[in-house]
Amino acid sequence: MGISIPDGNNNQFFGQKVSKEGKNVYNASDSDLIYKNDYSTQTYYSNNGTAMEIGKLASGGYGISVPANNGTINFGDLADGNLGMNTVDANGKVLFELVGSTWYWYDESGNNVMQVGLLPDGTYGWAVATPGNSVSGAY
Repeated sequence: MGISIPDGNNNQFFGQKVSKEGKNVYNASDSDLIYKNDYSTQTYYSNNGTAMEIGKLASGGYGISVPANNGTINFGDLADGNLGMNTVDANGKVLFELVGSTWYWYDESGNNVMQVGLLPDGTYGWAVATPGNSVSGAY
């Protein structure tokens, strides 16, 4: 089995790809791949169509993005500019975030409903907001 380059070297992808058995790696779509590395992001594809990314993420930051049931778990440079970890639902809403020593929980409207660690007033502890409000509104 040899390796062949398309005529005219017209393969526009620079990096490494590994396709599923029986698929031509040169014209394989992402759904036909098990691994792709363009030297800024490594992507590992599962059989169910989800993909784990390491490096430059689709959100724009750098880190690790792992698919989870109905969402994604991200580690590293988060989309909001923080360095930490978060979980995002299937609609792109952040549900939980860990930044430094502070843990944040959000409701479906994006309100920070619970916070543990560094609080908005600079003290440490935990705070829970009433429905429809954010923790920062109490400070």
